Amino acid sequence: MTPLVHAELLKLRTLRSTAWALLGLLGIVAVTVLATLSDAGSPGFRSPASLREPLLAVGYLTALTIALLAATATAGEFRHHTISQRYLASPGRVRVLAVKLGTYGLVAIVVTAVVVGLTIAIEAPMLAGKDLTLGLGGSELARLAGGVLVTAGLLTALGAIVGMATRNPTTAVIAIFGLLLGEKIAGGLLGDLGHFLPFTLVECVLGLGGATPWGLAALLLATATLVAAITTARVLVPRDVT
Repeated sequence: MTPLVHAELLKLRTLRSTAWALLGLLGIVAVTVLATLSDAGSPGFRSPASLREPLLAVGYLTALTIALLAATATAGEFRHHTISQRYLASPGRVRVLAVKLGTYGLVAIVVTAVVVGLTIAIEAPMLAGKDLTLGLGGSELARLAGGVLVTAGLLTALGAIVGMATRNPTTAVIAIFGLLLGEKIAGGLLGDLGHFLPFTLVECVLGLGGATPWGLAALLLATATLVAAITTARVLVPRDVT
């Protein structure tokens, strides 16, 4: 299984989309820091809770970016027919799927931790100069880190699953943004059921809103990811790749 992990990491290092994604994340950090510092101290934007919201948004955008990267990278193997070589080298297709989900999920956790940590490292001393604080004590820091990292790992795994299911990078991106847009449109029409849609659960895990407790939301999101992975392994992975 280790060679499969190395192969996935090598693919990520050599894809141009990876470099663009990283540049995009740096841009997100820069815009978030500038926006936060320019508005910090204004009415309604002084409390530690309100100042932490941009951090959570950075975590959300980072996780979504890596999820899109995982979806396009996975689907691209089918588009360029390199998946046939992967399956010939490792005939156990379910194992290939498991390695993809685990590798992309771990990469997402590491990258998200670095991006959010960088944002905190820049913002915290500058906010201190305005006599403001993010209020990241022990429990608050653990809550923020837990929500951001769980979201990154699970959302990216779902992105890889979408890539395996659609087998086309463009279709994978449309599917992810279509689901996100569809939730925003239909969520209010579904009543209480709307609280259990995937992206709504992501917001609950992060602490960006929603009525579901974050622990329950994380459990439901993990369950949805597991169900999607099992369904993909049993129904979609065995399909002919040609």
